[in-house]
Amino acid sequence: MKAIEIFKFHTEKIHTTVIAIVDDEGLPVTSAIDIMDYDEGGLYFLTAKGKALFY
Repeated sequence: MKAIEIFKFHTEKIHTTVIAIVDDEGLPVTSAIDIMDYDEGGLYFLTAKGKALFY
């Protein structure tokens, strides 16, 4: 499967996902994001206005 097909699947079928990282203290931090569009370069995300994607 080519990357563009994977991008299309995520955008059209999954759409909303959660990204998680670990902060400086080793605690998990999550953010819900919407996958809005894609092209050969990657995915384009949207999150709530005024909300930091990560802290």
